[in-house]
Amino acid sequence: MRIRFVIYMLTASIFCPGGVGQIHRPASGSGSYINNSSLDTLPFVRMSNSVALRSKIDPSTAEGKRAARYESPDDVPLYDPQTKALNNKSHPATLANPVGGSLPVNIADIIVVGDITSEAAHITKSGARIYTTFVFKPIAYLKELHGTLPIPVFLERGGGVALLPSGEKVLTGTAGFGIPEPHGTYLVFLKYTGIENSYQIVTGFLLDGTKVAALDRRGDSLNGIDSSDLVDKINSALHSTNK
Repeated sequence: MRIRFVIYMLTASIFCPGGVGQIHRPASGSGSYINNSSLDTLPFVRMSNSVALRSKIDPSTAEGKRAARYESPDDVPLYDPQTKALNNKSHPATLANPVGGSLPVNIADIIVVGDITSEAAHITKSGARIYTTFVFKPIAYLKELHGTLPIPVFLERGGGVALLPSGEKVLTGTAGFGIPEPHGTYLVFLKYTGIENSYQIVTGFLLDGTKVAALDRRGDSLNGIDSSDLVDKINSALHSTNK
């Protein structure tokens, strides 16, 4: 589906995702976690069972390759079984100015509108980080890499919800970068991960009716604009990079 049809569809009521309108981001400021009862809509990793989950990761599988992308030799385990709490040293809550600004058209391999049909939270083999994967159904493209994507396609993003033994849910990740809602419609900027049929979310926008909400802090200046205006801005940016 090409750009004219994208513009039509973005302004049509069919893009209203049934009242899904919240954006979930880890806190900026001193802590990298946020406690929020609205996290009930997101998948989670149960911390009391995280060791068992980690032992099942096969590095030769797509899941194992994704998990390896989020490992670091300096990682500290996310969960402390002695205190039954998260280790605040595992994720520094800092956010540099993201490369590419609010509309990173020159970084993304693909810019596409689609529906998130399901998602799952995972923990790395070291137990240091949670990441979330999404099953995504593409609808319309503004930028393609090598033709249209297969349906479905798998998206991923660092961060996700930890469920503590106390029952408390905590959103982990990098400050300012959000986790998409399940069953929402998004315009996303994607980067190929090197894993078959798998793309990382660079940034994105929730399409809530005809208005947009930025997934990440980098896009906050565009919050509330019409989806058609967002498409115009992206098309203009694409045109400028192609000169």
